[in-house]
Amino acid sequence: MINDFYRGDTQVYTLTIKDKDGNPIDLTGSTIFFTMKENLTLPDDSAALQVIVKTHTDPTNGITKITVPATDTSNLKGGYTYFYDFQLVDANSNVKTLLAGKVKVLQDVTQ
Repeated sequence: MINDFYRGDTQVYTLTIKDKDGNPIDLTGSTIFFTMKENLTLPDDSAALQVIVKTHTDPTNGITKITVPATDTSNLKGGYTYFYDFQLVDANSNVKTLLAGKVKVLQDVTQ
């Protein structure tokens, strides 16, 4: 679960991805998607926000960082709740949803 955040703020998420036994998953050749949508049925090209990460902080130890720039979050609706997920597509094209939920984007004061 991610915390609510203010519209127009930079968001940084560091993920350590492990298998069911707690061993790190090698992210070499993998892609991580962070997607936010107003409605779950919308296609990805209609997402309110999507960040795609192909270069990872420490791929052999399963560590990656997703940075969502302030310029991207400033386009979101303040006071609105979005659906989100983090999804992994590994080097063999296997897809795994890592985390999903809802997040509220709070209205910023300073714009």
